Amino acid sequence: MHADLSPPRLTRRRGNAAAVRLFGAALAVFTLFFAPVAPAQATYADAGDGQHRGAVDWIEWGSDKTPIVNGSVSSSTRTLNNKPLTITCTASEVEGRAEAYRSGRWKGDALPILYSKGSTRENTLVAGIANTVDGTTVRFHLDCAASYGGERVPINGLVISDAESNNAGQGEYVSARPSGTATWRLLDRARNEGCTAATRAQLSAEGMLKLDSDGPECTYQNGSWRGPVATAFMEGATSASFELKGGGRSAIAIGVVLASDFGDAPESYGDAGAFIHQEWSGGIIPVGTSNLFEDVALADTTSGDVALGEIIDAEDSPLNSVDALGDDNDGDSDEDLIVPAQFDVEPGEVFELPPIVCGTKAHAAAWVDWNRDGVFSDAERSNVVSCENGTATLRWQVPGEGSEALKEGASFVRFRSAGDPAQLNSPVGMTSDGEVEDHAVQLFTPAPGLALSKTAEPVTESTLQSGETVHYTVTASNTGNQTLNPVTVTDDLSGVLPYAAYDENAVSSRGAEPLLSGEILSWEGQLEPGESVTLTYSFTVNEVEAAETILNLVQAKGLPPAGDLIVTPKVSTVHYLTVPRIILREPGPDPEPEPGPNPKAGPGPLAKPRPTDRPTPTSTGQNGAKLATTGASASVLPAALAIALSSGALLILGARRRFSKTRRP
Repeated sequence: MHADLSPPRLTRRRGNAAAVRLFGAALAVFTLFFAPVAPAQATYADAGDGQHRGAVDWIEWGSDKTPIVNGSVSSSTRTLNNKPLTITCTASEVEGRAEAYRSGRWKGDALPILYSKGSTRENTLVAGIANTVDGTTVRFHLDCAASYGGERVPINGLVISDAESNNAGQGEYVSARPSGTATWRLLDRARNEGCTAATRAQLSAEGMLKLDSDGPECTYQNGSWRGPVATAFMEGATSASFELKGGGRSAIAIGVVLASDFGDAPESYGDAGAFIHQEWSGGIIPVGTSNLFEDVALADTTSGDVALGEIIDAEDSPLNSVDALGDDNDGDSDEDLIVPAQFDVEPGEVFELPPIVCGTKAHAAAWVDWNRDGVFSDAERSNVVSCENGTATLRWQVPGEGSEALKEGASFVRFRSAGDPAQLNSPVGMTSDGEVEDHAVQLFTPAPGLALSKTAEPVTESTLQSGETVHYTVTASNTGNQTLNPVTVTDDLSGVLPYAAYDENAVSSRGAEPLLSGEILSWEGQLEPGESVTLTYSFTVNEVEAAETILNLVQAKGLPPAGDLIVTPKVSTVHYLTVPRIILREPGPDPEPEPGPNPKAGPGPLAKPRPTDRPTPTSTGQNGAKLATTGASASVLPAALAIALSSGALLILGARRRFSKTRRP
């Protein structure tokens, strides 16, 4: 591989003088026995195009060029819910002089393209172990373990990669042999487009994998290019023996696959996570020699048999966010449970979600922040359900109406899965397997409502006569917070049609027009919350010969998405039909004639008769209301009036004749 190209040196260092080698050997002895063991740690990459950045915990060995000796330890600790998560790797059987290496020190290093800290050009991830002396071979053994809260956590395997791009023709390589049985898979690869060099894999029947290049590295084909590089996964291994050989400098990067998944709800809800036991597929590196850019596909992962949904990706820490989308925006969007955006709940009732997908060896539970206080409490948990059939139906007892434990509005729900149901007692903390998904939801308490009103012109309780028209206006309104479908408005006209004719002019403000069928006028349609429909129509009063009453009854019904049919009270209008009535009175005595100059009127004065009252036709309707005499039949009224006038004239004339005869001498 290559010499140290730390600034300002820009060329390789090839072949040292014998004196330099002698000095180097002496320095190695001093370092081996007297150099302190440097602090080191494991860390996740936060930049690069690697598919598994959240799953590979790269083993760092302190600062760049820190010596690696027997007993060197790389250890990292993160605190999750007040418990330490610690990953430790210990070096032993070190042969040759080795030191920590920051990939990117050599301009052609391509590992930072996949996994780096800071940026792919200014990488600060010190995950490599290099030969300190050019052209030498270094061997060592690593044992790795993980624990959470003092309890051992299983590691999925180890990862290796060429940290310092090797070059063909110089015998440069890196290799690893797992201590036990392991499956080798190809995780990632990188090189600049146009570069013809590829990473070559040579896998022995005993499981030792050797990685080198099949041609001049990319930077020798173009000064700005990097690569080739590949990362290989020892699935199932926790310890291995390693070897690296450089023509000048060579380096190997080693990581631990300890995948974890975390929630992404706001920080107030606490951190919840799970150690992921992903199922790997594809990417198998075959025994023999293969071109890792042409002969082998990349490995992939599935969610496994204790996860939620179909997809899972790994994170190295919680991704708290105000909208619970932190996980979706980091790496793959693995929050693939089908969760309604709105929870329609009835206070005091059981709320049930549609079945969720989960692994067949999982148990599932979820917490809803019913009172929207920013905390998941134990009382807000669903039932714990086995996923043995690949799905789980979760149910909650919703807090009662008027309770402070239930508040409408924006909230969050947290889903968790684990193989052991006892690990689902808390909404926070780590589980030894499974997954966490947080979702933002709207809590909605359905309150369906339907109102009905009706007006008439002339107003209800008015009197009508033949030929008059009455206009009706009916309005149905969705006064609740749920869609009503269908809504039906029916007007019972059985008390109208015998006395009035439908003008066939019904119209609606929304949807189809009202229809008359028999004695029922009806409308049907859908009303969203806040919507209304107004129906208008009219009737003309028939010829009537006796007082009658027009009674009109209208009612509305609406069906919400769930629950019982809403039926409004019946709304009525009433009108009174009248006919004109004429009352004739017997006239009183004729008044005495006034004396006048006419001698034929009688020889003496006549007594003045008392005048009679003027006949006043009266009629009363229902409830004693005065009824107008207008609107009677045009053929009946003149005839009755003529008869009355004729009869009165004859009576008066007869009286006068009788009076004259009694006064005549």
